[in-house]
Amino acid sequence: MGIRAERVAMLVAVVALLVGGFLVASVKWNEYSCERRIERDRATVRTDRGPIRAELAPLGAVVGVHWVLDPDRQCGLLPVPGTDRDSQAGVVRIEPARAADLVARYTGWEAADTFDAIPILGRYLPRGGTWRHAGELDAAFAGAHPGESARYVVDVASGTVLFSSYADHF
Repeated sequence: MGIRAERVAMLVAVVALLVGGFLVASVKWNEYSCERRIERDRATVRTDRGPIRAELAPLGAVVGVHWVLDPDRQCGLLPVPGTDRDSQAGVVRIEPARAADLVARYTGWEAADTFDAIPILGRYLPRGGTWRHAGELDAAFAGAHPGESARYVVDVASGTVLFSSYADHF
């Protein structure tokens, strides 16, 4: 092999090492970025309604909402489209009369607790409260993909609904 061929081979090896190093650094940066985004999402109380329209739909007119996204991610893996589900939890304010309408519309109500709401949402829950749950209201949630679900508990007196869902919104 001539000197020129050796130089070309060495140049190819150096370029391959540089490209490989760049790719490893890029993957590690993306993982770090993903983990930081998850931490930020879990610590951010949101008030926008767009991403959780499906969760709000069974409740009718909403006065206000505070909710948190809890991403279900493996940062080192690329998700398969349509399988990137996350957990959401929120406190929804509706008119007390609307809450009474929900109780009248659905059957099978039973006493419930607040199913360990994400602590960051605790300040939006009314003190005390008589929480009730009906599987029929849960079933009214229409997720965009099979396997998506939501659970609702209602305090009629305060017009407060606490929800949790597992759905693909992003």
